[in-house]
Amino acid sequence: MRAIPNRIADLIEWLYPDWNPDAAWRYLPVARVIRRALGQEASILDVGAGGIGIVPYVRNPCVLTDIGRPAEAIAPFVQGSALALPFRADSFDGVVSADCLEHLPPVSREAAIGELFRVARALVIIAVPCGPAAAGHDRELYEAARPDSGLRGFLKEHLDNGLPSEDELVRWVTAAAQKAFRRPLVETQWNADLRLRYRMMRGIVRTDAWGAIIRVRLWTPLAPLLARLRPQQGYRLVVICRDEEAREAG
Repeated sequence: MRAIPNRIADLIEWLYPDWNPDAAWRYLPVARVIRRALGQEASILDVGAGGIGIVPYVRNPCVLTDIGRPAEAIAPFVQGSALALPFRADSFDGVVSADCLEHLPPVSREAAIGELFRVARALVIIAVPCGPAAAGHDRELYEAARPDSGLRGFLKEHLDNGLPSEDELVRWVTAAAQKAFRRPLVETQWNADLRLRYRMMRGIVRTDAWGAIIRVRLWTPLAPLLARLRPQQGYRLVVICRDEEAREAG
């Protein structure tokens, strides 16, 4: 009974190497912003990326950083904390942080955002689950997850740290942008419809390791469509800040 799903999943993995449906859902809109704002030659730092991060979804030269070193990385990786990034000021054209801030204690989040802006020349994009609806979504997934689910630990950190509010996130980004950029422009967009994401993630966290892998791969081809849908109620807020003066000069 497992032979056919295995073959389909293997084909999807071959067609979409290193993709993950939830990661693609959050990164594809970010990749579109990078392409429009900076082009494909711009250097990108992904903070809190593990060993994969945004790399499968862009053609830009990327550097990945995280507090822990992954077993493997598909792009240059530098170990470091989001609170003290091991790079000089203005090291990268664009800096991305996706689903990272919720893993930090609330008192550290504003400082981490300041670090993102310190090492960015022209663009910072932060995507993070926000608000009480997203928090409720995480709690329901945590309670539904099998004890051996690999995602349970991540969800526990969300619950222990709490999620930022939309107002907090925009306020922190705006304050950091005004210090770091000469002419900042801040925009927001919601990402990942809560009901659709719950449907996808519930199936993944409730099954065993084999079933989780199969479900992840079967959802993967839908990720480009999901990433373009306008959510009725979004799970994560994407905050985009450009330095308009740097873009015009570039």
